[in-house]
Amino acid sequence: TAWDTRQLGHNMFLGEVRIQLDSVPMDSDSPNWWPLSHLEDSHFRGSILLGLMYCPSPDDKKKRKTALKLKVVEARDLPAMENGRTNPYAAIYMLPRTDDISKDHKYKLQLKKNTVNPKWNAEVNFMQLDSKQVESQGIEVQILHLPKSEKGKKAPCGLLGIVRLCQHKTGVHEHLDGRGIEVLHWKESLSRPGVWIEKWHNLRGFNSLPPPPPPVDSTTTGP
Repeated sequence: TAWDTRQLGHNMFLGEVRIQLDSVPMDSDSPNWWPLSHLEDSHFRGSILLGLMYCPSPDDKKKRKTALKLKVVEARDLPAMENGRTNPYAAIYMLPRTDDISKDHKYKLQLKKNTVNPKWNAEVNFMQLDSKQVESQGIEVQILHLPKSEKGKKAPCGLLGIVRLCQHKTGVHEHLDGRGIEVLHWKESLSRPGVWIEKWHNLRGFNSLPPPPPPVDSTTTGP
């Protein structure tokens, strides 16, 4: 972390660097430049409990029968939004994201009104995957807030935070930027097929997300 020391008052936080060790060559002692993360990305945004199961096809000839199952259990300590009220819902995507992403590879979960500790206990399935490409894919979970709309006006949804279960392969695609426990969760799940692996994740920010989808009232559905 980097701080600005001030003579009066509190020191000012400037930013931080989090280095994914498996993305750094260990045989080099040359110094590297690393960008400081934005201040907003260093704020605690709450945490979420996710379960992941890898279900490879038992028949190599049916390589597009591989599936990933994601369980969104609950979130805790989300930021309090309007007058202390938060209306969270979840949007889930297969990574890398593309403009023509299949409807089977994106989901939205039920809107939970006026809570910073929502419980979903919802499961979504990503089917028809190619087992040879799964390691270079991932799953993004967005937690969003639906603000109260004024009469005749529709307020835009606000991003509370994201989790990306994937490896750190930004050279393949910018969205494949898994960090820390996100990478560990992904790798452990792929190494233990047929077993639910559950872990808590801290939500993090991302500054260049496309506009979020609207919430839905059903528990789990495609768009």
